[in-house]
Amino acid sequence: MKKTILILSLMLVGLFLFGCTEETNNNPNPQTNEPKSFTEYVNMYKTVNFKAEYESKSILIDENIVSQLNVYVLNDNFRMDRTHDDPGKNTIHIFNEEQAIGCINTTGTLTCYDTGMFSNKIELWGVTLLGVKEEEVIITPPQTIAGEETNCFTLDYPYNINTICFTQDGIIAKVKSIRKEEYVGNSKGFETTAISISRNVSDTDFIPPATIQESPL
Repeated sequence: MKKTILILSLMLVGLFLFGCTEETNNNPNPQTNEPKSFTEYVNMYKTVNFKAEYESKSILIDENIVSQLNVYVLNDNFRMDRTHDDPGKNTIHIFNEEQAIGCINTTGTLTCYDTGMFSNKIELWGVTLLGVKEEEVIITPPQTIAGEETNCFTLDYPYNINTICFTQDGIIAKVKSIRKEEYVGNSKGFETTAISISRNVSDTDFIPPATIQESPL
């Protein structure tokens, strides 16, 4: 029963998300800031390899809940670690073409399962990236984030306003989604901003931190 509760908790968390062991650096950091269209940046993001640390902030009515998000992307491999002040809430998700691994910390140590619940780097951010019409996109002033010059875009939807900033090679450096006042409930929205960005990522970054256990479900 305890295992069943653990895996159900892990699956719920997952719903809200995202060969060689030598490090690769296939994405040289451009030195020029040449604006591209929103769709062009999204297409670049689909293929860019990177690892980055973010501050993730849930903006509630009375408080902000802050966590650290570490994202690793290498070709078809994708990993997302979320770290809270309360270690019991920490999660790790690792995805590739064959497995969807989820790890949770409820007993002081990480327990990992093959959840079968796949995600990817497109679905991670909680905002729409695909199928956006360019005429709906508002170009906003560039920002320097984690030492990188980024180009930013705003999308004004009926319920919320989203802002997304990309580095010159397509890494997402910032995502902000704020609900419009008439649609605010317990949450006003969220903001995820890069603290550091690296283009050096290796296969070893995707090794599960614990032995993968079979799901009891």
